Amino acid sequence: MFFNRLFKRVENPIIFIPGLFGTFGSDILPGTGKLKFGPAGFVYNPMIKYLKSLGYQEGKNLFICYYNWRNKNYQSSVDYLYPLIKRVKDINGDKKINLVCHSMGGLVARAYIESDFYEKDIDKLILLATPNAGAVEAYYFWEGGDIPYEGLDENIFFKMLWKGFIWILKKYYKIDNDLEFYHNYFQSIKELLPSKYYGDYLFVENSDGFKEFLSINEMKIKNEFLDDLNDNRDILYTRGVNIYQVLAYGKRTDAYISVKKDDNEDIWVDGEPLYSVQTIRGDGTVTLKSGCVLYSKDTFLKGDHTSILKKSQPIVGSILKGRTNYSKRDNKEENILSIMAENLKDIIVDNVTLNDNLDNGFNDFENICIVKLENDYWILVNKNKKITLKIKPFDNILSKVTIIDKEKKGKLSVNKSIIKSTLKIEI
Repeated sequence: MFFNRLFKRVENPIIFIPGLFGTFGSDILPGTGKLKFGPAGFVYNPMIKYLKSLGYQEGKNLFICYYNWRNKNYQSSVDYLYPLIKRVKDINGDKKINLVCHSMGGLVARAYIESDFYEKDIDKLILLATPNAGAVEAYYFWEGGDIPYEGLDENIFFKMLWKGFIWILKKYYKIDNDLEFYHNYFQSIKELLPSKYYGDYLFVENSDGFKEFLSINEMKIKNEFLDDLNDNRDILYTRGVNIYQVLAYGKRTDAYISVKKDDNEDIWVDGEPLYSVQTIRGDGTVTLKSGCVLYSKDTFLKGDHTSILKKSQPIVGSILKGRTNYSKRDNKEENILSIMAENLKDIIVDNVTLNDNLDNGFNDFENICIVKLENDYWILVNKNKKITLKIKPFDNILSKVTIIDKEKKGKLSVNKSIIKSTLKIEI
């Protein structure tokens, strides 16, 4: 007993930092309430549940850093992560903090640790699928306002979040595709572009099939944030932070893009995409090449950009506790249906009409979440549970309904217009 007390393991508190689309609330879309996971809860809640199974208690030694992922990552570290770290230290005293980060959340963490206001308070930095050198996929959206849906077939849930959020955003601001608006609204996407540490990733192909890479240093749009972050990466080590990475592979991931050059000064200023060259050394979004620019203790597993959150749980548990908890893990993959429907009068789930109980913004029920914007709805349903969903439009008003089904690898299973009739979906 004496030796147990003498050598008792010090439990550092944890802050979990989600990635792109991992926070929903009024900071991101006005009128949608306090910050929470929102639709991304389908992939993040299992990780929080697992951490709790290890003995961590939310609000005591387990905290979630919700943040406005639209903003630049350094700003997110100032506005959201740093104040939370101060609060965690107020609760836990002088203990150092462990950060568990998914995707872009890892860049927010690095921005804090490498900053001038860092307070030597981080012990372990655990990065899950973090694009340390950037992601080729970001090029489509930042330079052309385009979302490469077909290129996201390896990350269906991520595709659902992209498409659903852009859909509700266009409804709220009454815009179509507006690149200038996107640049102002999604400033963080530029900071996901490949950096000089990724290397050249655009190439042109002449009529003879000869391919010539375009120098990343000569591109008109550069990722200064990641360039600076990686120029100063030695700070991570000199400040004594223990870095662990979990990266996934086995999914087709864009590694290079063939482009055609023109004099267009509005969009595709570095070249319009023709096709991509892919690698399976990635998770469908982030290549191993991008993650491995850091010197860290790395673990590689088969999976995609979101399934890594479940598959990495034993690894995270081992890093944090020196042990893991297999008995309470939920190994079932998320099977989500995404529905975007406009001009709806009624939403009926298992014969219960929900409309009277829905607020504008985010509404969370068991196995179903709904984002409501007046009479337009973005609905996500857990298909692992049997649910009967009926959606009914207003009389004589056209309702456009789009459904994305993970089982169909993200292809549109329904893309239709309904008038008067009720669309019944057996799940």
